[in-house]
Amino acid sequence: VRVGETVTFEGGSAKVAPERGFDDWTGGLAAPWGAGGVPRRVVGELWGRVRPGDAGSPLTIRKHEVDAIVRGELAETRVRTTFFNAGQDAVTGDFRIALPPSAHVAGFAVTRGDARREGRIALAQRGNERGQLENAAQGDILEWAGEDWARGSIPAIAPGLTVTVEVAYTEWLPVRKMPGSHVVTYRYPLSGEGDAPSIGELFVRVDAGPARASRLAAGMGALSHGAVVELRKSDFVASADFVVDAEIPEELPKARAYVALGQTEDEEATILVRTEAPRLEGVEEGVTLAVVLDASASVDPALFAASRAFIESLVRGLGPKDRAIVLAADATVHAVGAKEIHAVDEGHKRAILDGLGDVTLGGATDLGRAFEAAADLLPADAPSAMVVYVGDGWPSVGDRSAEAIHARLARRSRGVPRLGAVLVGPGTNRAAMSALVRGSGPVLEVGDSEEAAEAAVTLLERALVPTVTGVEIDLGPRVIRAYPRGEIAATQGSTVTVVGKLNDDPPKDLTLTYRTGTEKRGEVIPLTLRQAVNDPDVRRRWAEARAESMALAGRGREAVTDAALKASLLTPWTGWTTSGQQQYVATALHMRVLDLALRGDAGLLAAVDAGASPVGTLPGDYESERGVSNGSPESAISLSVSAAIDAATGQLRACRDARAALRPDLPGALQIALEVDGDGVAKGVTVTGAGDEPLARCVTTVVEGLSYPRLGEKANAKVQYTVVWPPPPSLRGKKCSPTSTLPVALRRGVWVERIRAAGALPTYKEARMSCELASWTAKRTLLELMIFGQNGGTTLALADGIEREGDMEASAFLRKEALRRASIAEMAGIRAQLLAREVLPRAKFDERYAKAQNDRERLAVVRTFLAFAPHSAVLRERLISLLTSLGEKEALADEVRRLRADPLAEAPLLADAASALRASGFEAESRRTFGEIAERATNDPWSLALLGDRLRNEGWFDEASATYASLLELTPSDGATELRSALAHAGAGRVDLALRQLGRVARTGGKSGQAEMAILAERFAVLIASRGLSREDAPAAERSALTRTAAELTPLPPGQVFLVTFSAADRNAPGISLERGPTGAREASPAEAVAPRLGLASLVAAPGGTGDTKLLFSRSSAVVPGRAPGKVQVATFVDGKLVTGEFDLPRGPDDPISVTWTGAAFER
Repeated sequence: VRVGETVTFEGGSAKVAPERGFDDWTGGLAAPWGAGGVPRRVVGELWGRVRPGDAGSPLTIRKHEVDAIVRGELAETRVRTTFFNAGQDAVTGDFRIALPPSAHVAGFAVTRGDARREGRIALAQRGNERGQLENAAQGDILEWAGEDWARGSIPAIAPGLTVTVEVAYTEWLPVRKMPGSHVVTYRYPLSGEGDAPSIGELFVRVDAGPARASRLAAGMGALSHGAVVELRKSDFVASADFVVDAEIPEELPKARAYVALGQTEDEEATILVRTEAPRLEGVEEGVTLAVVLDASASVDPALFAASRAFIESLVRGLGPKDRAIVLAADATVHAVGAKEIHAVDEGHKRAILDGLGDVTLGGATDLGRAFEAAADLLPADAPSAMVVYVGDGWPSVGDRSAEAIHARLARRSRGVPRLGAVLVGPGTNRAAMSALVRGSGPVLEVGDSEEAAEAAVTLLERALVPTVTGVEIDLGPRVIRAYPRGEIAATQGSTVTVVGKLNDDPPKDLTLTYRTGTEKRGEVIPLTLRQAVNDPDVRRRWAEARAESMALAGRGREAVTDAALKASLLTPWTGWTTSGQQQYVATALHMRVLDLALRGDAGLLAAVDAGASPVGTLPGDYESERGVSNGSPESAISLSVSAAIDAATGQLRACRDARAALRPDLPGALQIALEVDGDGVAKGVTVTGAGDEPLARCVTTVVEGLSYPRLGEKANAKVQYTVVWPPPPSLRGKKCSPTSTLPVALRRGVWVERIRAAGALPTYKEARMSCELASWTAKRTLLELMIFGQNGGTTLALADGIEREGDMEASAFLRKEALRRASIAEMAGIRAQLLAREVLPRAKFDERYAKAQNDRERLAVVRTFLAFAPHSAVLRERLISLLTSLGEKEALADEVRRLRADPLAEAPLLADAASALRASGFEAESRRTFGEIAERATNDPWSLALLGDRLRNEGWFDEASATYASLLELTPSDGATELRSALAHAGAGRVDLALRQLGRVARTGGKSGQAEMAILAERFAVLIASRGLSREDAPAAERSALTRTAAELTPLPPGQVFLVTFSAADRNAPGISLERGPTGAREASPAEAVAPRLGLASLVAAPGGTGDTKLLFSRSSAVVPGRAPGKVQVATFVDGKLVTGEFDLPRGPDDPISVTWTGAAFER
């Protein structure tokens, strides 16, 4: 019998066969002893750092000792690493260590010379942070630094000093059942990314005696003595993990319970239960995937390219045994390529890859609908099938939380499928997506297109795992606060762990339920009680599960730290310190986290670095009015010339760069003078201060060759323009810094220290000149650190500074981010800065517009002035209106596409564009354009109100209801919002729901007690109830319920009540009044209650009086030519019967209309 073989005796015969070491469900992708995910070595490194902003260098590793004890399914490991400072400076040690997956730090100590200091858990001070080198009088510290990472600060390491850092950790081991025995596998990770450090002396000792192991197997030339394995190496550079298999000669119970008693009499005992997930009948030969590609308007085009690159890599990695479908999702869902899920042959691959090129961005994000649509396409015969979402994870309509999406999926007959998420780019919704897929599938991150292929391979590896879904373990009423909660997905045959608190004796059995296709199965398993060999670890497991659950739910740090401190659990807000103090000053999170990437199962990292929710603000009416300034023709020409030269910056710099090699002493700036007339002709171009005649000639040629806007007026503008040159390209190679060799996650801390010390712009210059920004991911990371916590004005100033350095891409990114992150209060100021180069000669425009004889001529006038003020809301509104009126559908569609891509576009203008698209027959694009208001203004109440109102105007009441639901989350119990929502429900036929909402508003007026809202709710409830009762197709039960509700409504006041409705969100809402009385003595009275934004008004003619009654409608300003004046609907009651009328509203102030009430009908 050779190594790696097993002999089996049966009935007097012996059979020799290779030992089955592991289940290769990847079809050859896996290595027998390979750990899943990115390899990380547990060998800690200590980097000596002298000053902030300097990465430092690693200290020599003299000795690395590992002492591990295997106690059944649990292993306790203590790692001692001895470092030597061979430099000439005293340094602060930056200690970094990776931990095995799911391992918990159980101890920390530091030895300097002969003095050993033991660490204890402490609480980070709230509101007080420090830099990596700021460690006065705090002792040695070990802090949480990301999923399975720890980072320490070891101060004052003198030259020639030896320092030993000890880290103890515990982990539960994978178990493999054998006939009459079971095998546990202990792995000490020595391989990892990057170059492995050189270790002077390596000693690893694994003692499986406490587990009563009968046989051990180990590699790397290790020696075994009974139940102990030892490995010794000198001058060692690791290339593989050290793995020990220990066979324990006893049958493993099907379910094991480990109980740790409470630390006090009042504290409940903690129970940890381990059992194995079932193995399903049959084998899935490949993977089954439904991939959801986020194609909403919020996705950055560059990041969308990364999303497509990921899907392309994924699809190319599939074969004919695999099944897949790709769906593009915004507010709706549609298939990319084939519309059904089936085998991935070459034709299916080509259809998907071709279809990806046709996907365009736009619309809102309804994640709940997208996940549900994908889940419904998964076949019932694929229990391991997975729905994979690819995008940023931020919903804007529909289900807006992980809980709501999960609840939607749980209502399906087949329950919640396996879920995975690939988050693309920075600023993603890590917390929600991690909470949604937790316990079900992986959550991965892709920073750019270069990382897409690696993520695709990782996802395929996870998807290939034979999985059982709907796994749930019920321990009965004796166990409370158990985790995980709800259903999870688990690898078939893998060990599943549940932790909880006992309020009675331990349970005798557990109930395991799981899904097989459409069927839900369950079994009762006897529970074997075992002695907990490490009580603190059991308590830490429960504390970790509770902490992660509460953190992902957004419960706050207090709830997390309370459990963590009691269990000595390392978290973002607790750390190990040798100072003996109960609190310490923590390193800023964004300076100490070693790896921000989510690579599979995400816990506290996703909750801590949850991603900043988009501010979600769009310019409204106020910003439209204060956007582009009005001015003279001369000022418009002058600014447009400057803008044209701005756009030619690249050509001008090419002139300078071509001469810089010969003339390195060129001045840093030059001046351009020219005169431009109303026809856009440039004259008298002169260049001064160039310091070089060829350079001056080149600049002159560029400026003379530019195309300047033509106003068509007799006007001349003299322009003075200064060009400030960025530093010329270096003729020598860059000197790369040590920081440039670090992973981007490690550079973050260095950059933050530099920003604190020198400022944002100097930090950017230094990083750019030192090879630290070689990729867009690195550059974007630094840019986001620079603007972290800054207002919009500061961000724009940084953009200007970076532009002067010659980096146009980075400056454009910062300007876009300033708009994207702008608060409602900041929006007007940011727009004013960005539009400072635009002036509209309003008087001249109005004059020429009035002279135009028809819409075609008006369109020509608008386009002429758009060249000078391309972001003018006045001009763009008229452009949309005129293109619609003239029936130029393709030109309209092109213009709307430009608007949708413009971050400066106002919410009312986008709504106008959406309505114009619908009027022109582009209903699908109209819906997407409306949805983009919600996408770009997720947290802006004004824009959401506008969107809901405009959707209601279009008769899209369900979409309006969903928008108002989002608005109510931002403004709960607001009377106007409740009233809006009721009108949408009524329009959709949900009369009972509408009346309940109106009743609430009528009683209270909403949160702010708005009297007018209460009056309108009371009046229009009667109108809605009457219309509902008049429906001939209403079921008898619904009519009966509505009759009872109507009888409970507050009756209308005495007299004649007139209820008026008109277009909501009309910026030129009509004035409404009532006039009555005898001829020559008529009196006008205003509306009893009016809500112009909602399109509602109520007027009352008191009992008595003489003469007829007229309703008067007027305009304060003219309706834009090419746009319909709109309609007004009036209603009243005569002897309980509803009487209505509809009339055209006036076009302008000079033609008001009056509607006469005859006592029986309305007449114009």
